[in-house]
Amino acid sequence: MHLERSIQGPPPAVSRHLETIEREIANFSELLTDILTIGKIDVGRISFHPEPVDLVALTNRVIETHFADRKDNRVVDVLIEGEPERVSVDQKLISHVLVNLLSNAFKFSQSNPKLLIRFGAQVVISVIDQGIGIPAEEQAHLFQTFFRAKNVVNIHGSGLGLVIVREFVELHGGTIRIDSVEHEGTTVTFTLLKG
Repeated sequence: MHLERSIQGPPPAVSRHLETIEREIANFSELLTDILTIGKIDVGRISFHPEPVDLVALTNRVIETHFADRKDNRVVDVLIEGEPERVSVDQKLISHVLVNLLSNAFKFSQSNPKLLIRFGAQVVISVIDQGIGIPAEEQAHLFQTFFRAKNVVNIHGSGLGLVIVREFVELHGGTIRIDSVEHEGTTVTFTLLKG
């Protein structure tokens, strides 16, 4: 009997506890990483190495690496407007921006998030969800360290992600804007300079 149990793995109750522990370790690790990143930003020690990059290919790699095998089978719907071209970015930093914004879109919505990349005089990237949205009176505080809207207190997060995202976008000479309607969804749009 004991040999049979060890081959089958731990009992369901133990498996649930192990999954909870694993999830909490990941959450703590993410928080620690964010705090260290904020510290580096504050002292001007973020490594920034832009190079010409195929932004569509980079986006596809980010999606494949971080969002391809979701348990809920949701996917990122990618839309491209204009003629794709190489853009000078730091791949690590822009990957972080995309992962954060898409993770938020999945976290705060039940539908597939959309990622729209528009190539024109500048590159405009929007992450769109049809989720819980952000209360209007709280939107002015979204880029404050540790701020979390009142409607997300029961959803995991540190209140640091958007602060880091804004810093990384601005390091590239870009801008970021959030448009949201509570109970309807959120669109986060950021720009990147070409060349």
